[in-house]
Amino acid sequence: WIAPAMNVAFGALVPLAAPDWRLGLFAVGAFGLSAGIGIYNVCVRAALQTSVPAERLGRTMASIRLFSRGMLPVGALTAGGLATATSPRVAVIAFMALLALCPIWLRMSPVGRVHTLAELSQPVGRVRE
Repeated sequence: WIAPAMNVAFGALVPLAAPDWRLGLFAVGAFGLSAGIGIYNVCVRAALQTSVPAERLGRTMASIRLFSRGMLPVGALTAGGLATATSPRVAVIAFMALLALCPIWLRMSPVGRVHTLAELSQPVGRVRE
């Protein structure tokens, strides 16, 4: 949940950009978003490789990619429609507001209370508080 929170913090800089010194806010925000996504992906892959049985890992990863990558065109069309109806800045602000829900949801879930990969192999309800 920390990496998505980092995404929110850096992502908040992106809509503040303007064609002057504030262009640097976009650069810092975009870099932070990319780094946060990379960190999150490494953590998720490590968790999956630890907790999913080897014989199901390929199907699990393929399913995750199908649904996560399949949503990219839906998000692009939605963002494009919102940007056309309002402005690109409003669309980015709306996306960042939705992105702010991710770390909250993750922290409130049982996954957000996992501190080590070893805890993922424990039965549900046995995660350290």
